[in-house]
Amino acid sequence: MLTTSCRSGSVVKDIISDTVTFKSAVEVADKDQKQERLSTGSKNIDCLLDGGLECGAITQFYGASKVGKTHLCHLLCSVLPPYYRAIYIDTQDGFSTLKIKSIAHARGLNLSKILENTAVAKVGTTSDLEQCIKSAKSKIKSEPNIKLLILDSMTHLYKLEYPERSQISERQSKMNKYLHMLLRIAQTNNVAVVITNQVHSNPQSYSEADRLQPIGGNVLSYSSKYVVDIKKYGIVNRIAILEKHPYRPHFSVPLIIDETGFVDC
Repeated sequence: MLTTSCRSGSVVKDIISDTVTFKSAVEVADKDQKQERLSTGSKNIDCLLDGGLECGAITQFYGASKVGKTHLCHLLCSVLPPYYRAIYIDTQDGFSTLKIKSIAHARGLNLSKILENTAVAKVGTTSDLEQCIKSAKSKIKSEPNIKLLILDSMTHLYKLEYPERSQISERQSKMNKYLHMLLRIAQTNNVAVVITNQVHSNPQSYSEADRLQPIGGNVLSYSSKYVVDIKKYGIVNRIAILEKHPYRPHFSVPLIIDETGFVDC
């Protein structure tokens, strides 16, 4: 829309954008119901997320070291339908084809197809990570069969490169920028984005249960539509706790970690 106004005897053209559109709540609800979801390979985790990983959103899994976050990421790549592809951004040198092979063998899946459909990038600095996210954005835009983008872990390199308290503001600002980019990638291309996150100890917590908290605080929480806390009990027993969901209350499901990925208890 083009309008004109007079200022100091001159005619000034003001351009008003008409790009914003409104939809009825009925249309929004219909779209939500039709939103594609990807199975995680675990019926219990799928149940936790109300049907699996939502395409068009960010799902965050966090937990202590050795709890199985990276193991879950390998499972997600393995059970992805063969007509889809995945991008795996590895910041901790955790990606292993042997893990994929173990899961594929235990589940009777096509190992060659899984490896062919998984594009892996190993990065060692935040600068490399940020460039990798930009490259993933372009790759996903040009290849619509890419349906899964995994970043394992989102916070690891930022924690290493910005360790001081005085650097927290800069660290959060950078993470916020690239989390927003990941969210736009998910929404624009209808891709399921998965990020893993680590925990740190909060000595000011009043309860032992809340002592370990996810790194990144509200920056990661606001960007993630779904947040799942994975806790370790014993050698193989795990509990996945739904911490954030658009409309579901907190609840948990039991799991056992093994060569198939996760076994539903």
